[in-house]
Amino acid sequence: MATPSQDLDPQPLMTLDMAPFAGVVLSLLALWFVAMPRPQHAVSLDITGHCGGLIPSEAVIHTLGIDVDGTVTWNGETLSNRAALDARLQAVATAAMADQAEVHIHPHQLADFGVVAGVLASAQRHGVRNLGLIGADLEVFPSHCGSSI
Repeated sequence: MATPSQDLDPQPLMTLDMAPFAGVVLSLLALWFVAMPRPQHAVSLDITGHCGGLIPSEAVIHTLGIDVDGTVTWNGETLSNRAALDARLQAVATAAMADQAEVHIHPHQLADFGVVAGVLASAQRHGVRNLGLIGADLEVFPSHCGSSI
């Protein structure tokens, strides 16, 4: 019968089995992904039509401002309700092909995102194709679409 060997200099085991730890971390990660809330609001915009560059000189540009308190202005004129905004957006959408009208949205940096998303959704619902979202903190660079730079 074999006798177990006697180690003359016993030392503690210096390795740690990481497999159980990795399993726990992966389980917690999976639970975190399952428990994440789904996005509640989304506005899908088709921005593939224009590659940037210069605005044609004959284009009519309408400025739509959104203030901190949710006040919406159209070319400096305060709009009283959503119906007035919808009427202006409908007029731009129907005349956009004839006079190349564009709508530039200038939201304040502290404006409520719900108001901005509502304005974008209204513009999309009425069929406004030439739409620009302009921020005060953005720096505009010339577009190099289609060039070989």
